[in-house]
Order: sequence, then structure tokens, then C-alpha cells
Amino acid sequence: GVEVLDLRKCLEIESHAKNRLFSSYFYKTDHHWNVDGGIWAAGEVARSLTKMLGVDFDNYFYDINNYRKDVYEKWFLGSAGKKVTLARAVPDDICLLYPTFDTSVEINIPSKKILQKGDFSIFYDMSAIFPKNYYNANPYSTYLHSDNPVVILKNNNVEQGKVLIIKDSFSNVMAPFLSLSFREVHMLDLRAYTGRVKSYIERNEPDVVVCEYYVNTYKNVEYSSHRNEFDFR
Repeated sequence: GVEVLDLRKCLEIESHAKNRLFSSYFYKTDHHWNVDGGIWAAGEVARSLTKMLGVDFDNYFYDINNYRKDVYEKWFLGSAGKKVTLARAVPDDICLLYPTFDTSVEINIPSKKILQKGDFSIFYDMSAIFPKNYYNANPYSTYLHSDNPVVILKNNNVEQGKVLIIKDSFSNVMAPFLSLSFREVHMLDLRAYTGRVKSYIERNEPDVVVCEYYVNTYKNVEYSSHRNEFDFR
């Protein structure tokens, strides 16, 4: 009885419409989507959520042409690339998008004692970009300072909409753009968050809860550790 948005099917339609390879929305040396995939996915999710919440959807935020793209060429050797080494893998480019429109946002990551206000750039941890290190760095973690138990994003230019995302690492690239449509976006990573999901929902009262998971995450629920991705208690 839970509504499901299968982004694989949506992306197949999108890639055909744009005459692009499905794989071009993902890294070649890593299983994650790249920033093209992340901003596209954010638009798809925002379109669904704004319809559910009865608020206006503005595709402007999800049009990559409204961003400046900083490209770090051959900068990222993903998890698959690390396994086969540079002898067999060509590193991926890492791209960071900066809005060409005004933004006023906040990011709160309690586990890292990060509480910042500013423009969209505060969502990036540039220490994950520099210095370049193919084997000991992970530039993908630039977005939202990598995986964290709890992340709260606030958009001071929007007055309504509070979304809770129960997430995996794919949301790190998606959520910054999604936050441009809503007042607050809360994120819980149950691989690290040991609190009760139900209590978090009761305490923060989100308008809607989204579970964003890579399809291969699905497995039997293990209830003893409180670190299982499907332990929603």
C-alpha cells in the first residue's frame, strides 16, 4: 500500500527523450549516479512530492542550464575502479553545480558539529576534492559531507514543506537540489542512525516521508542492531 516511484523506469524514458545513454547518468568507475543523474532524480521526486503536498512545482531548480558547472577532469576513481586499479580504469570527472540564482540555505550535521548558513556552496565539503588522491579519497562525498546519521537542510527562500528522507548514499547528490523546493529536508541514514524512526517523525512532524534506496539494498530485516536499512521502528 506504499506508493513507489521507480526511478529506473523514469530514467529510461528520460534518456530516450534526450537521446542519451542510460549509463551516462552514472559514473563509469562507481555505482552511484553522477550530478546529471542526481539533479534529474531530484526533479522527479520534487514533482511527485509537490503534487502530494499541493504546492507549486518549479522545474527551474532542476534545469541544469541554470547552474554553473565546475568540472574536475579525471578526478574520481570509484569503488569499482579502485578494485581494478588505474591500470584498467580511466578516472571519472567530478562535477559540482552552483546555482546562477540566489540561494539562502542552512545545513546541520550534528555528528560532525556542522551548522552553517550561506548559499548553496555550503552543501559541499571541498576537502573531499583536494588534494586529488585516487585511492585514498572519495570525491563523491563532497556532496553533503558524505554519509551521516542525521542531516537537516533548510531553505530560507521557501515557507512551506517539510520532507524526511530515509536514505542511502544516492541521496547525497539528490537532496541538495531537492531542498530548493521545500522549507526543510531532513535525512536519516539508518546504517548509522540508532534512534527510533517513529520518534523522529513524531518529534519533527514532516509532511511526507520518502524512503530512497538503491534497489539492491532490499534484504531481510535484522532488528537487533538498529542499523538495518529497513528497521523503521
